[in-house]
Order: sequence, then C-alpha cells, then structure tokens
Amino acid sequence: MINADNMLTSEQSSNSGKGWLLAGLITLAIALIPFCIGKYYELNTNDPFDSALNIYHSHEMLQGKKPGTELNISAGAGTLLVNTIGVSVFGYSETGPKIIQAIMQASALALAFMAISKLYGNFAAAVAVILGSFYLSSQPYAKFGNVKDQYMIACMILAVSSFIFYELKQKRAWLLAAGAFAINSWYFKPTGFSFAIALFTYLVITVLMRQRGVRQFGRELAGLCYGAGVGLIPLLLFYLWLGKPSSILMRFPGNLVTIILVSIGLVKIGRLSMQHIKVGVKKINSKLALAGIASVILVLAITAMVYARMGQSEFFLRDIWGYNFIAGLCNDASHFLANFRKSIYSLLFSSDGYVSGSQSVSTFATQLADVSKYSHSFVIMIGLALAAIVWYMVEKIKSRSSGPAPYDIAGNIFILLAIWWLLDMIFVWISPRAYVQYFLAPNGSGMFLAGYIISRIWNKRAGALLTVAIGWLAVEIITASCSIADVSRVNLTFGIITLLVAAGYTITKSGVFTRPAFISLLVLSVLLGNIGNYKAIGEKISQSKQSQAMNGALWEQIGYYLRDNSKLTDTIYVWGWFPGIYVAAERSCPARIAAYSDMHSDSPTAVGKVIKATVKDLSDSMPLYIVDSQKMDFPFYDHPVFDLWPTLPMGWGMEPDRKLLTAKNELDYFFANYSNIVKQACMAMTTRPNRSGGPLPETKAAELAELEVQRHEAMSPLREFIVQYYNPYKRFGNMVILKRK
Repeated sequence: MINADNMLTSEQSSNSGKGWLLAGLITLAIALIPFCIGKYYELNTNDPFDSALNIYHSHEMLQGKKPGTELNISAGAGTLLVNTIGVSVFGYSETGPKIIQAIMQASALALAFMAISKLYGNFAAAVAVILGSFYLSSQPYAKFGNVKDQYMIACMILAVSSFIFYELKQKRAWLLAAGAFAINSWYFKPTGFSFAIALFTYLVITVLMRQRGVRQFGRELAGLCYGAGVGLIPLLLFYLWLGKPSSILMRFPGNLVTIILVSIGLVKIGRLSMQHIKVGVKKINSKLALAGIASVILVLAITAMVYARMGQSEFFLRDIWGYNFIAGLCNDASHFLANFRKSIYSLLFSSDGYVSGSQSVSTFATQLADVSKYSHSFVIMIGLALAAIVWYMVEKIKSRSSGPAPYDIAGNIFILLAIWWLLDMIFVWISPRAYVQYFLAPNGSGMFLAGYIISRIWNKRAGALLTVAIGWLAVEIITASCSIADVSRVNLTFGIITLLVAAGYTITKSGVFTRPAFISLLVLSVLLGNIGNYKAIGEKISQSKQSQAMNGALWEQIGYYLRDNSKLTDTIYVWGWFPGIYVAAERSCPARIAAYSDMHSDSPTAVGKVIKATVKDLSDSMPLYIVDSQKMDFPFYDHPVFDLWPTLPMGWGMEPDRKLLTAKNELDYFFANYSNIVKQACMAMTTRPNRSGGPLPETKAAELAELEVQRHEAMSPLREFIVQYYNPYKRFGNMVILKRK
C-alpha cells in the first residue's frame, strides 16, 4: 500500500524548498529562448495543410454549415474545439489556435518543472524542461504551430505531472486532473493514449508488486474515470452545440468511460437500494408480506390466462409496467456495446483505414530510413532516455543483490515514465507516412527520463555521465547505419561523441568529478549535438522571411489572387492537399470533402467513392474557380500526380513547364494511353536507384503500379467533369487555376 509519508528521499525533500524559486526563474529565462523562437516562426507562417483545413472547417461551422452533411471533418474533437474557439475569438486565421497551443504548452512545461523537481531535484528539472522546450517548440519539429501533436503532448505532460503530484500528495483532485488530461490527449490524436496505457500498466504492476492494494487500485481507477468524465464535459457541450453528442458518447474512448461510469453508478444505486430494502423488510410483518406476494402472483397468473384466451400471450410481458423501459435500456446498452466493439475493431483491424492503407503502398526499408533520418535530430533526448533506462535497471539489479531496498516513490514512478516513453517510440512506427512532428511525443516523455539521469549525474555519480555518452553513441550508430542522408553531420557527431566519451571516462577514472566539470560537458554536448538542428531552425526562419517578402508562398499567392478576383459569394474548389488556399482566398467550397490527401494510399474503391461524392457536389453548385495544386503526396513520391487537366509529360507535378494539353489530337492521345502512361511512370519511380529505402523489386513495383492505375482510373469522372465545364486560366509555378466556362 502506497503511503504518502516518507516517500521522498532527504535530498529530494530539500530540493522542494530551498532554491526552488531561483531554479524556476533561471529555467524560465533559458527555456523562453527556444520557446519564443518557435512561436515567432509559428505565428508568422501560415500552414497550407492540416492546420488550414481545421481553420476552414471551424469557420464554415461558425457560418452555419453542419458537419457530416455539409462538411467532411477528419480532425479530432479536441483539435476541432480549439480551432473553433480560436476562430470565434481571433477571427478567420490561425492566430487564435496558435495562441491557445502556446498557453497549453507553457502550462505543461511549468507543471512538468514542478513535478520533476519534486522527484529528481531542481537542477534535473531545469535541464529537462529546457531540453523539452527546445525540442517541442523549435522548428522544424513544431511545424506550423496549430498541430494536433502539440496539443496532444501538452495534455499528456499535464496528465503525467498531475499523477506524479497525486502519488506524492495522495490528493484526489490530482487524480481527477490526471484522468481529465489523459482522455483529452486522445481527442487531439489517438496516439496520445500512450500515457493512458502506460498509467494503467503501471497501476497493475504496482498491484503485482504489492505496493498497491486491489481496493486502492479499484478506487484509483474509478477516480481516473471520474476525471475522464469531467474532461469530456467541454467536448460534450461542444458536440451538443453541433447536434452530434453521439460522436463523443458512442465512440471510443468516450463510450468506454460512459460504460464504466454508468456501471459504477448502477452498482452504487444497487447497494443503496439493497440497504434500504433490508431495513424495510425487517419492519414488515412476515405474514402480511407473504399475503402481498401471493396476491401479486395470483393477479399475474389471472392476467396471463386472460391474454392466453385472447391469443395474445406474446404481449403479456410488454404490458407489464416497467418492462418497456427495461427492454429499451437493454437495447440501448446493446447498441452502445456494439459501437464500442466497432470502434476497437476499426482502430486495430480495419483494412481500409489510414494506417493500413499507408502500409499497403510502403515498405519497411523505406519506413526505417525515414524514421532513422528524423530520429537523428533527437539524438540527445533519445540518448538521455536510453541511458536513464539502463541506469535504472543497473540500480535495481544492484539493490537486489545487496538486500531489500527502502521504498522510493521517485524510482517507482520511473516505471510509469519508461513505459510511456517506450510506447511513444513504438507509436512512431504505426504509420509509415512519417512526418517530423510525429517525433515530438518521445521528447515530451523523454523529458521526464532526462530528469532522472541528470539527477543521477548531479549526485556525483560520474559513471552516469559515461552512460549518457554511450547512449548517445548508440543512437548515432543505429540512425547512421539506417540513413546516411547527412553524412557530414554523422561524421562530425561521431567525432564529438568520441571526445566526450573519452572525457567522461577520464573524469570517472581520475576521481575528480565535479559539478562545474559536469555542467561544462553537458552544455558542450548539447550545443555540439544540435549543430544540424540550429541550421534547420535558421533555414525555417529564413524561409518565413523570404515568403513574407514575396507576399506569401505560392499557394498563398493563389489564394490572394482568387480573393481579389472573385466576389464573396463565389466558391472555389482546391484539388489535392492545399486547403490553405481556402483560408487565404476567404472563399468557401461547395464540396463536402474540401481537401483530399490520401488518394495514393486509399484503395481504388475508396478513391472512387470520394470522387463520386465530389463530382456530385461540384455539379450541384459549380464553383467559379478550381485549383489543381499538383500536391505530391504519399507514398514517397513514387507515383505521378492526379492531373485535373490532361498534362504531359506525366511526372512528379513539380515542373512548371509541363504542357497543358488543349488540342483535340493531344487529348485523344492522352486518354487513349493514360493507363500505360501512369504504369510506366510508377515503375520508373519505384525502381529508381536513389529511391528512399532502395529500389523495389520488379514484382512489387508492378503490383503497386497496377493499384495506382486503378486509382487514377477511379479519378477519371472528376477529370472528365473538369474538361467539360472548365478551361485552364492561369498558372502559378506548377499549380494551375481552372475557370468555369
């Protein structure tokens, strides 16, 4: 059983008071540097992709359009709520959601500092939070700011920090807060459930270790569910406003929480009822009770005979008072459970989902190269986390050999932190469609593990310094062996790490390990280990300034042009994955599916359904302009783009001089040979020597090419509609504006 007393070591207790304010101020001053750099970039750069689509959907809903019938919304409930609040308060732009994200992230880092300082000391908390601030808010990792991963990570950090305070203080309010934040992480992005899984696993492990009683486990699980219920209230109110509360209550994990809370409520009601019944029975005369029961049975028997004589026996039970209510309740519960099973099955086993579709057109070698490339940017944090796990395991092995160790809550919570980080690292592999923001989550959980290993070094355990350096070296070797995208940087970091390992070994052997020496080595390793990241940050800021000087990126220029050359009542349609054009143009789309990015990973049947719905919507209300964005999307540029207007040569869609076919003989040739053109282009792209992950075998390439041909054929009705009713109007680089005839 966990006891709130004597849970911190003497060293940790002293850290909780003396110097805490000073450490907090120093951490704030340093952490603000990468934080502000990241927010400067985010606020001054518009996102053409996910963020813009969220903004567009929120704006359209505020204008009265209904999700599901008039808008096809893919954003999570939490992401949609934040964007809607941001747009309603700050106007039709990304500013509002980005401000909310900054507030959430700052709050998460502040609470993380307090939690880590309680566990591992002020210095460890300062270093961990500064590193966390750098990786979570600086470019290019944070992308454009209004990113679902950032909201999700903030919720997870707030959840784990709240649970740490619950473990230390045993105050129920912190347990409720942990449950509320944990469930909301899912509603920004499903991979945010990594902390909830880790927390449940941790509670089970502590029960098996006899550090937590079964009853206590039940009470805490119920408390987390109560907190989750509270956390669902804002989302439920929002979806009540949208007229779709079932989107929260009938889908995972809202349905699971509802089932648990209703079950707990029924159990409590049943217990109270039984208590009152027992008291009432004791006061009733036994002969009178028997007479009453006999009378009820007699009446029921006579009624049943009457129904039988009337030939309506099947209606007997239905007419008994309360039966219809109970039957309806059971039917609702069955429907509820069916939706729950459907949610779980769709999440894990659906063959037509985003993840499975992406995996069908990718290879492990390509995914490995991509993951390794991005992991290389986070080698410091990954190295610290690995070193922390190794150090913890060694400490546990030593403690067992030396006899029973005193209970250490700080070390015990490490189990939770390690499981959480490992899950985040595993979840990076769920989708082969890897983007840099996918790798933010392991930095949020890794921040806490960094606090652990830093505290071990700070306590003058010089061997931990060597462990950290070895962990860093291991990550470098693994990522470098899988991806050689930046050979010069790999060679440089190998040299740096070798020097640091040698320095750590020398300090360890000489016995002159000092805190100033440690701080110097730590700062040096972090500064040198992020040389490539500083370069990336500079490039992103430079691109932002250049874009502003040119009146926006290419897609923004198109949006501004359409805004200035159309009326507010005119509509537009953007083919591909540049929904930012809608926001820049301040124009609506008549199609329910305003943007589509998965045409190269969805099955041909799924592509056909999207195309059919889109053609119908566009036919019913023809937009003034249609934009062919020529967006290159997954799978890794191994396909020709879906040209709305027939174009040759078939290629990557990035060539601004590709010819738009207008003559009849050119169009006849294009349509007659289209399938062969697509197949040849796919084969050439998937078998090229410099393909990410290496060239595919001929058989695999042919298989993917055939699927791609089927997808392109499924898209044909939209192209035919375009050719019939629109003409090429204006080109912006490789993008084409088509205007209604």
